[in-house]
Amino acid sequence: MRSINGLLAFVAIGIASQVLASDPPAAPTKNASPVSTTAPPAATSTSASASVAATSGGGTESQIKTLRAAGYKPETHNGQTLWCRHEAQVGTRFEKKTCGTADDLEQQTKESQDMVTRVQQKNVFNPKSN
Repeated sequence: MRSINGLLAFVAIGIASQVLASDPPAAPTKNASPVSTTAPPAATSTSASASVAATSGGGTESQIKTLRAAGYKPETHNGQTLWCRHEAQVGTRFEKKTCGTADDLEQQTKESQDMVTRVQQKNVFNPKSN
């Protein structure tokens, strides 16, 4: 019986969160014309900063998308756009700030992936004999 009550409470909370999360429809005004006179929405800050980063040497659109997904944020140092993120260090509670250009970070990623591939292939083709 407790599990059924818990399940019902969980479902009710889920439904209530969906209802409260949706925006209410806008009420039309008396003077509203059938043709919309509103301007198209402005560019979001992420796309605006991405285009700024791309124009100032911050990387291509695909690089920017990949870097943002990896947690990097653009910073300008001495007129050059660097991508930085804070990484946890093993064995300490302190974080380390890692920065680099889009091309450098892409190269590091490719090298890391190549190393993983080499190690995996080495283990597949040369298994340890017991």
